[in-house]
Amino acid sequence: MKISIGYENNQPPGLRAEEVPLQFREPYVEIGYRKPYQPFTFYLKSFFQIHNETLNVWTHAIACVATMFQGIRLCATLDMEHDPYAPMFKMFILSSMIYLFLSTCAHLFQSINEVAHHTCFFIDYMGVSIYSFAAGMAQIHFCSLPWVYRAVESFYLPLHWFLSFLVCFCCSYSKYRYKRPYPFARKVWQMSSVSAGYITAMFPITMRILFQGLSIFHDLALFYQVLTVASFLAGSFFFAAPFPQKFSPGNFDIVGHGHQLFHIFMAFTSYMEVEAVYRDYIDRRSIYSNLFTPTPMIVWGYFILLVIANCIVALVFREKVKARIEREKEE
Repeated sequence: MKISIGYENNQPPGLRAEEVPLQFREPYVEIGYRKPYQPFTFYLKSFFQIHNETLNVWTHAIACVATMFQGIRLCATLDMEHDPYAPMFKMFILSSMIYLFLSTCAHLFQSINEVAHHTCFFIDYMGVSIYSFAAGMAQIHFCSLPWVYRAVESFYLPLHWFLSFLVCFCCSYSKYRYKRPYPFARKVWQMSSVSAGYITAMFPITMRILFQGLSIFHDLALFYQVLTVASFLAGSFFFAAPFPQKFSPGNFDIVGHGHQLFHIFMAFTSYMEVEAVYRDYIDRRSIYSNLFTPTPMIVWGYFILLVIANCIVALVFREKVKARIEREKEE
């Protein structure tokens, strides 16, 4: 039996898939769509209403707030003013919050119109790119084995910066290049770039698990990292595969479709990763303090450059989307 969804406060009822333009439809999701081409405030109010994006919005909004309080709690134990390593940890928490906030906004406002739809997800990809880079920076400096750090320190950050940038570029390009129903090639663009960024970000942890795996039973940080990896892999599965909605179209529209499960796993991933990095930041000070000394370039230079590069990508593809829509109208 399928669920009928309506809005409160005299808002228009949730629409069926065939009642909205193809651009706004999700495969195997049949009901609960918001009416497109409405004022900005219509979608802002929809934060408190039930539709097929509600859980996508709420999961990352709640995770963003949780990460903020987690950061406040953890930073309160640190000497943020005098500890030279504290800004790097703070930047990692900030990046986690940014990516969760941008994802929340993307899902909340993506139904305004075609240009807004694309722009929202270009911005969403910016957040993923920023988070990927910040995670890798924190892992290589605070969490890696000394010999691993020494082996890759000369090229790790430039390489990881480039691969994190490709996350934004490749996902944005594939969003611009392909139209619904999306071909498999779009998933290749997305998954290959995100996988490359994730592999480099988690390389220090992977090596640590391989060489110190048994210490998981007494190393709390490594235990959190194993949970982080497992959660990320589970989330990636639901991002790549339209399950469970494919097996029962229309019955997971509001609660339980794959992208919602992806969001839940990624929220858990972010929370556990912050906890893991914090434990290493506290417990491994005698190790990493002999490997590197933070500089503003390491802490903020790469980060700011990545934000600028991602903004350029989002702006360029936004203009290309606008130009394509204008051409289609003329035709």
